Amino acid sequence: MNNRYFELPSMTISITFLMDVVCRCIGGATLQNLIDYTNKSNAYVKGALIAATSIGMVSYQNQNQYITTKECASDLTTTPAEDLKIEVFRSWLQKFEPFMLFIRYICSGDSPTVATRKTTSFFNCNRPVESIEKIFLIWGKGIGVLDADNQPCISMFHPIALENTEFLRSENEDDASIRLYLTETLTSEVFVWLDHAEIEELVSSLKKRATDPRASIECAGRAFEDVLRRIAMTQNLDTKKQNGISQVANFLYSHRDSDGKTYSSILSKQYNISQAIGDIRNMAGHSKEAKTMERWEISAPGAEAFAQMVIMLIKSLYYYTSHGQYIF
Repeated sequence: MNNRYFELPSMTISITFLMDVVCRCIGGATLQNLIDYTNKSNAYVKGALIAATSIGMVSYQNQNQYITTKECASDLTTTPAEDLKIEVFRSWLQKFEPFMLFIRYICSGDSPTVATRKTTSFFNCNRPVESIEKIFLIWGKGIGVLDADNQPCISMFHPIALENTEFLRSENEDDASIRLYLTETLTSEVFVWLDHAEIEELVSSLKKRATDPRASIECAGRAFEDVLRRIAMTQNLDTKKQNGISQVANFLYSHRDSDGKTYSSILSKQYNISQAIGDIRNMAGHSKEAKTMERWEISAPGAEAFAQMVIMLIKSLYYYTSHGQYIF
């Protein structure tokens, strides 16, 4: 079997600097653009590009253009906070097989030197073992998977009972973090457009998705129904006679004006997704299927997926009803 090849820079590149280069490459940048932007040497900028390209965050284009990959750019803004830079870098570094193999050996009790030697037996690299070890150690500490003594801060995954999956999906559920997530996902414009009660429901939904998935769906469902009714109000539509998400969405999609002409305030796909959201909310709220009287069990992944779908459809409805844009 031929060993796979990867490249690393000749010097250690800090995560902050590497991510500055990645952010500047959103939309494309030349080597000279990056030198001017960072005020660093040609060699240091090239080192950052080598690392970012190997990890998969940046690709080389024609005419000396470097561009951040779409998948990476979607996780960033052009001026992200330092913690976001670290988080995004970690998500990509963990997809870099040589690094994760290096971490695996350390988790198994090997020293960094032995871990590097074992890792490089599977890969070919343009740098000596000592350089690879130094770079991987600095990056590992920088993203928090290694401590100051080069010991792992993470453990191997071992399958456990399904009812404990929330342990595997542990996230920072700090209130401020969730609100920052909402501003990033919805965009600042949509976040500001939501009223206080709707934001609080969405925050509660994300907090409860693992510990109380049924309540999580209820919270997100209430937020979504309130948004639908508020959209109707902005178009002078009275939804007092409509009950629940499905009826309000149906009214927005097919209602009559003062002349009796039928028209739609939302798109057919937005209407269809709204109906699905209404069905899932009813599934969680009523718990039993009406025809069979069998109980629906609501899972944590299901609640999280529901919350995400609600958030994205709120964003989509806002941009369509406010700007006529087709976004999801």
